[in-house]
Amino acid sequence: MDYNQIELITTLEKKNFEKYKTFIERVSEFKNVLTLQEAKMLANKILPTSQELSRFTVGNAKCVILNTKDKLRISIDSAEEFISYDFS
Repeated sequence: MDYNQIELITTLEKKNFEKYKTFIERVSEFKNVLTLQEAKMLANKILPTSQELSRFTVGNAKCVILNTKDKLRISIDSAEEFISYDFS
């Protein structure tokens, strides 16, 4: 590997980590939510999804959102940590 490749990989890793941290900050608002209704309102505001089950990658983490009539579950899994919010 030459210097340019190493620099590119380092830059991508840094951007992915920044995306992940920004997403975690946004989702951390769920810490203060107590009811399913509040959670669904907040999810519509900051995590709008059109499907009952949504999977995507944010930076270096995998995110799964399960949003049904009687449940909202948000799971974020990265090498550093696992975060889960569960409302029913």
